Amino acid sequence: MNELEFEPAKLQATLQLEGGVRWELPPRTVPQALLKPGGRRLVVLRHLFSGRLSLVSWKDRRTAPVELPEHLQETMFKAGHCIRDELLLVLYNVHTRRSYLHRFLIGAEGQLRYDRNFVFELSFSGRYEITSPIWIESWQETTFLLSEGVVYRYRNWDRPALDRVPLPAGSTVREVRSSPHGPAALCQGLEEDQTRFFRYDLASLAIEDLLPAGVRAFRLEPQGKGWSYSLADTRPALIEALRGDLSRLPCGGLSTFGVNNFEGRVAWGQTYALNGLIDLLIDWSPRARELDPRLQSLRQDLRRRLDLELYLLDRLLEQGQPQLYSKRYSMKRVPALYAVQGGRISRLFHRYLSELPDPLPLPRARAFIAQTLSLQGFQEVVKTAEAGDPDLPPGRRYLAWPRAKSVFPYDGLNLPFNHQNDWAGGVAAICSGGPQLEVARDIVQTFLDLEGFHEQPPPDFTWSYSWGRFRRGWEAKDEVSTHRPEYPGDRGVAHISYRSIDAMATLSIGLRYPDALPPELAGYFCRAISAGKLYPFVAEELAKHGVLPRLSPQRLLEHWRISAPWELQNGAWSFHYLMWSATQPE
Repeated sequence: MNELEFEPAKLQATLQLEGGVRWELPPRTVPQALLKPGGRRLVVLRHLFSGRLSLVSWKDRRTAPVELPEHLQETMFKAGHCIRDELLLVLYNVHTRRSYLHRFLIGAEGQLRYDRNFVFELSFSGRYEITSPIWIESWQETTFLLSEGVVYRYRNWDRPALDRVPLPAGSTVREVRSSPHGPAALCQGLEEDQTRFFRYDLASLAIEDLLPAGVRAFRLEPQGKGWSYSLADTRPALIEALRGDLSRLPCGGLSTFGVNNFEGRVAWGQTYALNGLIDLLIDWSPRARELDPRLQSLRQDLRRRLDLELYLLDRLLEQGQPQLYSKRYSMKRVPALYAVQGGRISRLFHRYLSELPDPLPLPRARAFIAQTLSLQGFQEVVKTAEAGDPDLPPGRRYLAWPRAKSVFPYDGLNLPFNHQNDWAGGVAAICSGGPQLEVARDIVQTFLDLEGFHEQPPPDFTWSYSWGRFRRGWEAKDEVSTHRPEYPGDRGVAHISYRSIDAMATLSIGLRYPDALPPELAGYFCRAISAGKLYPFVAEELAKHGVLPRLSPQRLLEHWRISAPWELQNGAWSFHYLMWSATQPE
């Protein structure tokens, strides 16, 4: 995408086109892609805060709206591409939770007409499909669409056709480039080695070049009839690689810029990305003072972006109905506030306001923090265990979704560990005392007690997702839940992302109540990170306890490259460790 200027006070974006031409976009919109169908430019716009999509074309310095069907205006833009007389758009439907390939036909004069008879469902395998990137590249008569685990080939010969081919198991696409000899992808990860880089040839759908183990490859470039890579083995190269990854994030890095939280994208996308930016701005080790001066220039750019992102989140909160409400996780998509999301968003606001010099004031964010601490208007309530409770001692506080009053699908139930721990961790990070902090301590104490941390922490560094009635299950005759009358219970192991939430909340409580934690728990979490059972970003809380985990070259390489917003927080910590150990060029 061309260079973008953004004036925060007016919420006005302007594109810098070739030859110094400036294209002032409609107010309160942000570009998601700039395409060139039929000799004109077309920009895909997302309206700030509402999230609605629109299309605007530009030719001979004149703009004109392009009709986008109403049902597509509520989708999320994933990718776009022009080939011959077709404009292809990949859009994510928030109701079906699937991505679809749509087509506009390009007329002889460049006019665009939506083809209502052309819709292909795209099935990608990623856990984070809503935020994962989709790469598109064309060669000869074929358009390739790549995302987590899959490559699609689209052809339009006698009729449109789409076929699906799995990528090598365990792989993640990091870059896609084209050449006269065909397109290729720089991928990372195989079943036997999650860190190994390789070049995947899209024409032959085969691995063509398996790089040696331990190589940190970036910047795939065509070279003659072959390809070249750059190696991130010095500090300047690491900085260059990070800048490149940030520029290649979905929609040119603008996929989460000024978004609302209806689909949980603030809670489960921006919090990771913006916490990652904060982590990149902080010197976590004395070794950081020796780093390349280029890092200062990078940090200045990151700070400007961070300030702008937090400013837009603060503006988001003034838009009538609080836009930090979520619809994705509610019955009938009723907008609602949830403790797990409020806790992590409030913690992000607090980090920005308290850990960085000269933060923006963010008055609405401060009000949201206060609302989260009190759970005012949230779907959860604080409950107290009574005598005879099978799981908790009398008087122990915990969070629950009240029966018939909560729009969460599991009304009447206690919250799983990570749901209430994320709120407790936010409270502990923000409050130095008070009743909310006491509730947060009870919540973390329940996690430590029920998972046996005081006796013997789990030796494999894994633990349960849930506890209490949610874990045991219930029948209709028990009259536990209105929305979910029957449930067999969830006895599964918590995902690594949930375990990382649990660990950070526990460490946050430990700073307020040192006696609440078992001895050597910080060291246990350090070993869990080293073993790949917790995410590296847990190091942020460990550093406040005066320790940092040992990360092997393999663990660093696993999280070094960044392709999606949620990867930035882990990528930031891998970047720090690699910079500390990297050399300067002669």
